[in-house]
Amino acid sequence: MVTKRSKSFNFMSNLSSLLKGMCYFIYLVFLALFFNVVQLLSVFIYPFSSQSFRKINSACAWFWWENVVFIMRKIQRIKVEFTGDSIPKNEHAMIISNHQSMIDIPAILCFVSKEKRLFDLKWFVKDILKYVPILGWGMKFLNFVFLKRDWIKDQKKIKKTFQHITENKIPIWLISFVEGTRISKDKVKKCQEFCRKTNKPVFNHVLLPKTKGFVSTINGLQERLDAVYDLTIGYPQKIPNITQLFTGGCMNIHLHIRRFPMSKVPSCPKKAQIWLWHRFGEKDELLKFFNKAYHFPKTEVSP
Repeated sequence: MVTKRSKSFNFMSNLSSLLKGMCYFIYLVFLALFFNVVQLLSVFIYPFSSQSFRKINSACAWFWWENVVFIMRKIQRIKVEFTGDSIPKNEHAMIISNHQSMIDIPAILCFVSKEKRLFDLKWFVKDILKYVPILGWGMKFLNFVFLKRDWIKDQKKIKKTFQHITENKIPIWLISFVEGTRISKDKVKKCQEFCRKTNKPVFNHVLLPKTKGFVSTINGLQERLDAVYDLTIGYPQKIPNITQLFTGGCMNIHLHIRRFPMSKVPSCPKKAQIWLWHRFGEKDELLKFFNKAYHFPKTEVSP
């Protein structure tokens, strides 16, 4: 039986969580604004030392991301469980992942923070995000790869960015949500219909990955990359939203990690496409298992 007293307690508890969540969010916004100013001032250093310019901006991003991780794991007490392969030190890598929620991003930050590589982190992001106040402004200074989904324009931009990274020997962990969008029931249904018509693999828990950007990365950063890290993210409860990250509605996140050395990743476009499809076939089976067991298997599953 629910009493008035218990209802009142629940209301106050929810209100307290909401207010604390707002405080954490506002803190991160003002911290990002401060770093925007630092990044803007760093422009005056660039003509004298591009390396110092890069280090200042990377340090700003590192500190902000570490604060996100701290709020998640130490304040909100979100448990992030890692399974799968161990990661060698000092590697340069491309990271691919499934994409279910905006919380996937801070979940990946927890993994990168654990490996002490937040300083070297880069992302593939939608071009429109660079116009988002505060966060978008910061992204412009960090050599993020902005994509317009116009392959002719994107290809030139990707090639130029990768050439800069290779020539300057910039340390890199590059993250790409190769599905191109967050998953939903409608998107899965449309993707399945498309795949059946075009004789492509049909998945239930992931979307068919887009391969052009992946192939361009494998070839464009061939001299820099040591491995591809394949992350599969699972949520034991209902897939959370970003609000729940700050209000305590997300308690557990699971990340399964697989490491593939570049010697095992084909550079031929057609073979690389099939390789990526196979990874997502495995990912589909992993998520099928996870949705029943609420944890990833200790041994690998086959698609």
